[in-house]
Amino acid sequence: MAPEQLALFEKTGLAPSPYTEGYAYLVRMGHAYEGHPLALRVIAGEIGSRPYFGDVTAYWQRYGHEIETVESAIAAAAAGQAVGADDRWQLDRFTQALRRNVRQRLEQTFQRLRQEAKFAYILLCEAAVYRCAVPEDWWLSHLEYWDCTPEKGLLALDALRDRFLVEEAIESERYTLRQHGLIRSVALEHFQHLDELV
Repeated sequence: MAPEQLALFEKTGLAPSPYTEGYAYLVRMGHAYEGHPLALRVIAGEIGSRPYFGDVTAYWQRYGHEIETVESAIAAAAAGQAVGADDRWQLDRFTQALRRNVRQRLEQTFQRLRQEAKFAYILLCEAAVYRCAVPEDWWLSHLEYWDCTPEKGLLALDALRDRFLVEEAIESERYTLRQHGLIRSVALEHFQHLDELV
């Protein structure tokens, strides 16, 4: 477990021994959420309160299947299966607290984007089909279907960067883009309704 994740869980009162089942589950949740502090704080808060009162294993029994689905998709992406438009992760709302805290914030961001930066919204939704980091031109190619000029496409991508909705990385000496799993979860849902923009 990353030191930051461990510190976050300890700070919230969850500090199982590294040799326990609960510790292994916390590691898996941290990995699936890519260490996202908001999501992990919400999860830790839920585990620490009723009805779990710190029982990580009981929490896993209730919600572990959602994490396992994400782990399968992450493994598929690592194996080179980059496209997954039919993924239904729902990382943003598999528990009640995440629905309230994460989902609401992301929805507000998506709605503002839809109103203020249409091509950025479309790009974010269209690129959600990628499970892993892919070259920038793969992302931008999705805007060709929407009669978006290359210049406007770059502006749309800049709007996503400015809002931290896209992550940049160098993989195999190539510049790539990807979405955090939480962002992708919401974007995939919006992707299903893009035809309503026409």
